[in-house]
Amino acid sequence: MTQYQRSTTRKELCKWLGLPRSVSYYRARDGKPGAKPSQITMKLDGALVPNEDVVIRIKNAY
Repeated sequence: MTQYQRSTTRKELCKWLGLPRSVSYYRARDGKPGAKPSQITMKLDGALVPNEDVVIRIKNAY
């Protein structure tokens, strides 16, 4: 897209490609996208338990 920006407008390029203009402003970031996994689990009574304890309890149940 950048190679054609000198000969026409961004609006026209997006129209030709059938894309919204907002897509043309996207810049990738470094790093892994999304939220980091939680380290704790909340029980029904509101108590917080480390995920390692949850895994151990599940393994012991089988």
